[in-house]
Amino acid sequence: MTFNNMSVEAWAAAIRPKVDGSWNLHTLLPKGMDFFLLLSSHSGLLGAHGQSNYAAGNVFQDELARYRATQGEKATSIDLGSMSAIGYVAKNTDVIAQALKQGLEDFSEQELLSLLEVYCDRDLPMLNASDARIVTPVGIPAVLEANGITEPSWMSKPVFKHLHQISIAGQTASAEAKPTRSWEALLREAKTVPDAESTVREAIQKQLAGLLAIGMDDVDTSKPVHSYGVDSLVAIELRNWFVRSIGADVAVFEILGNSTIANLARDVAGKSRFVDVPKE
Repeated sequence: MTFNNMSVEAWAAAIRPKVDGSWNLHTLLPKGMDFFLLLSSHSGLLGAHGQSNYAAGNVFQDELARYRATQGEKATSIDLGSMSAIGYVAKNTDVIAQALKQGLEDFSEQELLSLLEVYCDRDLPMLNASDARIVTPVGIPAVLEANGITEPSWMSKPVFKHLHQISIAGQTASAEAKPTRSWEALLREAKTVPDAESTVREAIQKQLAGLLAIGMDDVDTSKPVHSYGVDSLVAIELRNWFVRSIGADVAVFEILGNSTIANLARDVAGKSRFVDVPKE
């Protein structure tokens, strides 16, 4: 039995330490603790491609902290992002690059220790449920855009809409950053069918790279979308993006089919309401 290509065993291996372990501490430790800290992760808030089990476990920790607060017990859940100086990320430099593409701000060891010092203070007043979850820094769309980084999919969710209202004083674009134009505008300017197909192909490459936190050059258009581990949830995100940005209604089974990305781009360009060129 599997869930989106994940075995039950793989699901349990990641979720049990978070769920069972945290609950055991909650039930077995004495009441009136000076502090009770849970190290959670951004994945529970932002999502994590291919790691729904890990994300679910972190959400449990966040909610357990809130539950303890409603019971008059101290608790803080800290949603950690990328820490390039220590731990797994420090030993895997490719993960650091992926984290930056996903809009995660680097969090230093000293910052973590300072955070722990605050929340391990026995004199810290009891937190209410809404303050029992701490989220370490995430990226701001204005900064990502200025540095030429494709906005990750999680930033388009309504809950993060306020981040788009934040501007950075004095922020200047990097040398590699280029002014961007909407895919709709580019498709409306297409003079030929091949031009439209080329634009859609580039759009799919860029969107997949952002969703999967990989380089755009790593998206081979001679391969099908599913070869990159795209599951039905990511495919739904792609489908919604096609409607919104490309002006084409594309079924999920078409996205996850065996057509190459190049052939998918051709079919999508043919469906786009933004393309107005003579059919060849």
